[in-house]
Amino acid sequence: MRWLFAVVGLVAGCGRFGFAVIDDGTDAATDAKPCIASGHDEDGDGYDDACDVCPQRADTQIDTDDDGVGDACDLQATQEQRTLFDPFTGRRPEWNYNGIETIVNDVMNVPGVGTSIRERMVAPPARNTWELGGVMLAVGAGSRQLSIQIGPTVGNGRYYCELYDDGATFFLQFTYTFNNNAFMRVASSSIPGRLDAGPVRMTLEHTPPGMRCLATWKGVDYVAQGAIPAGILAEALSVAFNNVDVDLQYFVRLANP
Repeated sequence: MRWLFAVVGLVAGCGRFGFAVIDDGTDAATDAKPCIASGHDEDGDGYDDACDVCPQRADTQIDTDDDGVGDACDLQATQEQRTLFDPFTGRRPEWNYNGIETIVNDVMNVPGVGTSIRERMVAPPARNTWELGGVMLAVGAGSRQLSIQIGPTVGNGRYYCELYDDGATFFLQFTYTFNNNAFMRVASSSIPGRLDAGPVRMTLEHTPPGMRCLATWKGVDYVAQGAIPAGILAEALSVAFNNVDVDLQYFVRLANP
């Protein structure tokens, strides 16, 4: 069974104001730039989110290529730029909330068991990397899915990274559909067990003409990558929750060169 989606809007954040570049002493780095502290330390490493080169993972602030994205969370040997970091400490202007989700104690809970919820980023996808991290709390019977999707704002078709459990098998997949009925797989990585309760991290690295899906499930890393199918409009990015309850702890967007 595949899912139809109810929509909750998500508006993209913009700019990089406040993120620091830390001199690691290993290259031609500039001196650390001042930042405006947010008063929150998502990863608990002692560096405020606004000053942390990798705010979603505890690290030593090494940033070898001086792009402001620390080595611990830098997927490419290129100059990336962090354009959004949301630790879900409260409601923010980057999101259009509809009341389904709740934000308590720097966590956004999305109650998707027995239903399907899709949260959409309004700004059209470009050469971006998106990462979400959180905890799967509960799952319903039958098929289950957590995904990051790209497609048109109106009409059918999308391509996406998904953690998908059909009740018998569990995969990280790079999937696409032209009609929202037939689903094709570009690449996949088999995952043992079921999509059930546990910590999760998922990344979609969008670098046309290709795309890479990465996921960390219960401490193990998985990858699926391939060419983006032609004929699907890349107008909006969505995060979909199908038959799962999830506590989202952070959401990140990087601009890729």
